Amino acid sequence: MQILLCIQVLVCLVLCSVPFLAAAFPELVHFGSRCWTDYSPREREQLMPLLKAMMGWMSLLASLFFTMDIHWQIRNALSGSPGPPSLWLPAGLIFGEGASIIYYLHRFDEKVQRN
Repeated sequence: MQILLCIQVLVCLVLCSVPFLAAAFPELVHFGSRCWTDYSPREREQLMPLLKAMMGWMSLLASLFFTMDIHWQIRNALSGSPGPPSLWLPAGLIFGEGASIIYYLHRFDEKVQRN
């Protein structure tokens, strides 16, 4: 349980630090096949609020995943019988994080094309 809580804090810290890394070291930030340096400095400045929102939602989703996982582990421990493995939780996290990346990359493209 304590390990999961530590991992949750670490994941959220990493996700919330991405906008600061993108501002200081844009070559370190990648979204699949795209890199933050693919955008011009002017575009990066315009996209920074979207990047912050993206990382905030991804951090919230990861926190929700870990919270539900810890909750179910406690519930299984208190019931005395091991419940079925909650494999849909990691699958949901991966799907949710991927969907949010795709959604925000689409919004990045719209914002860049509009300006």
